[in-house]
Amino acid sequence: SINPILKTTPNLTCLSLSFNEVNSSEMKNLIEGIKYVPNLIKLNLSYIFAFSEQCIPHLKSILSLLKKLNELDLSSNNITDLMIDA
Repeated sequence: SINPILKTTPNLTCLSLSFNEVNSSEMKNLIEGIKYVPNLIKLNLSYIFAFSEQCIPHLKSILSLLKKLNELDLSSNNITDLMIDA
C-alpha cells in the first residue's frame, strides 16, 4: 500500500498513480491515501481500470478535500458518465 508513504509526505503537490494495475479493493485503499496529501495541485489517475461504482462516491468525497487541486487527469479509464452522476 502507498498510504504509509503518503502519510509522511503531506506537502506533496504532484502525484501520478497512472498505469497502476490494481483491483477494486486496492483502488479503494489508493483513494483513501489521497486524503493524506491535502496540498496536491496535480493528480493523475489515468489508465487505471479498477474504478467501480462503489469507488466513485468515495473518490468524489476525497477530491472535495483537496482545496488546492487544479489539475485532475482521469483519462483512459473505465469511469462512465453514469458512474459520476450517481
